Amino acid sequence: MVLLIILCAVLCIPIGGIYWKRHSKNEPVPDAWEQATASMGEPDHIIVADPLRGNERDGVILVYDHGGRDDMGFLVFNNTIIHKRDITGLTINNAAIIPYFPNDYQIVITTPSGKLHIHTGRDMGWSQEVLMQIKASITT
Repeated sequence: MVLLIILCAVLCIPIGGIYWKRHSKNEPVPDAWEQATASMGEPDHIIVADPLRGNERDGVILVYDHGGRDDMGFLVFNNTIIHKRDITGLTINNAAIIPYFPNDYQIVITTPSGKLHIHTGRDMGWSQEVLMQIKASITT
């Protein structure tokens, strides 16, 4: 009897998984990255925030110089749209919690709706360069 239950479980679990996968209606929801590239086209600038994750969405910042609120442009980072006009502060922060851990820098963008943390890696020079690129893209 126990052998029959084990045999049924071994057969039913993979078959159920295949059935569930074929019949589930998981339509992908377009995110901010896809919406921006679909409506605005290719970005005017791409800022690589984290060189180790330069091909991922949380490793780059898309910069659009025109469009958005008051036609000033906006930034897209990790499924978040930040209008240039809304940015009230930019700073670099060492996100390492314990002082004995290696440095782990991030750029903090402050807006009226909150703060956005952009991981930039362990190199302070790289983080400063990314900050300068963001500042230059905001002022133009």
